Amino acid sequence: MRMPRVCVARRTRYLERRGAGHSRGVLRHTAATAGTKVHRVTTAPENRRQELTRIAMNLLEAEGPEAVSTRKVAAAYGASTMAVYSEFGSLGGLVSSVVDQGFRLLEATARGVPGTDDPVADLARLASAYVAFGREHPHLYRVIYAVSPLAGHRRSGEELLQGAEAFAAWGETVARAYRAGRLSRGRPYDATMQLWLALHGQVLAELAGYLGAMRMPDEPLVDGLVHALVIAYGDDPAATAVSLATARKA
Repeated sequence: MRMPRVCVARRTRYLERRGAGHSRGVLRHTAATAGTKVHRVTTAPENRRQELTRIAMNLLEAEGPEAVSTRKVAAAYGASTMAVYSEFGSLGGLVSSVVDQGFRLLEATARGVPGTDDPVADLARLASAYVAFGREHPHLYRVIYAVSPLAGHRRSGEELLQGAEAFAAWGETVARAYRAGRLSRGRPYDATMQLWLALHGQVLAELAGYLGAMRMPDEPLVDGLVHALVIAYGDDPAATAVSLATARKA
């Protein structure tokens, strides 16, 4: 027997009200039991991935990689863990999204260093900006370079190739130094990678507390690394000294 249209409409409204009340109760219960601030889910589907990534990054920056979990991310978003898995497919997918965003921030930092007609001075400024990024975002830095696992997920294999775009600004500046005749030995790629390896080592040593324990100054170390590398790749020592002095004045 078919229900009258009026009854169908009333039942539909009743179920909608009942479902809304149930959802509010779940949110109140989650907030009370987990001790986590929960907001009602209002994010449009197309922005859900971005919002979940932002929440995970905030947890990482504030509490460290061990504090990040699908449960905490979902609770802060105001949904079940299924929201995370349905959006990213796996915990590894969420980690990959956080790493991508971290490298975008690093690239934006490098792009924020203005270029001048002195590419060696620009390299020195890029080096200082890179070390400062690691210092200001210690948890994020360790995660994007797979030093620390995020939410228990340790990246490996091809996952470690993420973030190549972040080196574009470095490669372009090194290439300018070659075109300007400041660097003449070896290959631009080798020079770029060796400079990164040296700076990466300094950042990790600083984050681990070694530089502080040994009372080593930060900026002179950066200048020394750039100085040694550009001279090894063919720059004139006198020109290098002028460029480093110019970079320090900026």
